[in-house]
Amino acid sequence: MKEELLKAIVKLFAIVAKERITDDERSNVRDFLAIHLAHDYVPIYMALFDQHIETANIDPVLIDHSDDETIEYVDDWANIMKLCKLINEGLTKQQKLVLLLKLIELMLQDGLLSERQSNLIFYIGEVIKVSQQEVDLITKFLAAHDVEEIDSDFFLVVDEGSVEHEFKSKHIIRPLITGSIFFLRIPDAETYFVKYLGISALTLNGLNLRSRKTYVFPTGSTIRGQKMRPVFYSEVVGKFLYSREDTQLSFVAKDISYTFKSGYEALHKINIAEEGGKLIGLMGASGSGKSTLLSVLNGSAAPSHGTITVNGLDIYQKKDWLDGIIGFVPQDDFLIEELTVYENLFFAAQLTFGQHTKEQSDDLVIKTLRSLGLSEIKDLKVGSVLDKTISGGQRKRLNIGLELLRKPTILFVDEPTSGL
Repeated sequence: MKEELLKAIVKLFAIVAKERITDDERSNVRDFLAIHLAHDYVPIYMALFDQHIETANIDPVLIDHSDDETIEYVDDWANIMKLCKLINEGLTKQQKLVLLLKLIELMLQDGLLSERQSNLIFYIGEVIKVSQQEVDLITKFLAAHDVEEIDSDFFLVVDEGSVEHEFKSKHIIRPLITGSIFFLRIPDAETYFVKYLGISALTLNGLNLRSRKTYVFPTGSTIRGQKMRPVFYSEVVGKFLYSREDTQLSFVAKDISYTFKSGYEALHKINIAEEGGKLIGLMGASGSGKSTLLSVLNGSAAPSHGTITVNGLDIYQKKDWLDGIIGFVPQDDFLIEELTVYENLFFAAQLTFGQHTKEQSDDLVIKTLRSLGLSEIKDLKVGSVLDKTISGGQRKRLNIGLELLRKPTILFVDEPTSGL
């Protein structure tokens, strides 16, 4: 993050803070800086923050509108708007959300927002392009101390499950946890925040998860406790993206075995039973049979014994009924080296959906590129493995994108991290 931008953010923190700032309030500013700065630079910007607190003239001017008996607090709005415009140009949507959360958290140390503070947050949100709904969600999340206060499908609660969950918020049960973990999802930026209310010793990615503190919950995160089963990022995301109101999905493999023609038994009485909304990882040593198991599970190689069903339908006896339900991304590339990233997806879409117009295929490809983070390289030629134009990670995502175009209900990916 550029120095000019960081100085603007620090000054903005000073403007919204109180004249007598508490240790908790300074901690909030320090937490934000720690996310974006190397450890050695945090004290430098904290000193700048303290300097702004001492010198900034933030006394409000009182204007009395006697007609409607309203009172409006007006600060140096020109200065605030100038800072916010600079911040809007320099930050991503997720960074803006984190900044706004820390600003509101700074103001909520007393438990409530004053009229002046509410006005500040409203106008700051307007300038940095954070919607009022997102502002309200963040404010509600920060102020909440009970599950009743977050009765909305933008929230998720993790608790011991001793009381039936009768709210709109998503729910995960973790026996042996003391208290509750709250999650907030902001869909527009696919950003997640987490807050713990309890006394159990929990960690977020190896660091202490302090009670009543709000943290960003980034991709791949894990919350662990000594006696509690871990809460994984994929489980949280799955709860938000997969609703029980959707069509129910079950995948069951019962007593499956697979024997090669040589007589070698590669798989022996394997049982799997999973529902929709799950991310399952299959790990094992090289040659242990992972690819063989995936081939059997995805319908490529029929098991020697046992059955595999999707919603009760055998995938080998009802292949026509299940066409398009299961997707598979193999280890090897299926990319055409001479074509661009966009062209690989576009021609795949045209071949898969012959009934689509070019405009419909283009729209599908653009959405897929955006979801995989490949939009910026869409016009680059793929190239060969030896003559690389795009990175190994981008090649892997593009291969996955070829299958995601079909929108399968169940997706198998063989060696998704190899070569990264």
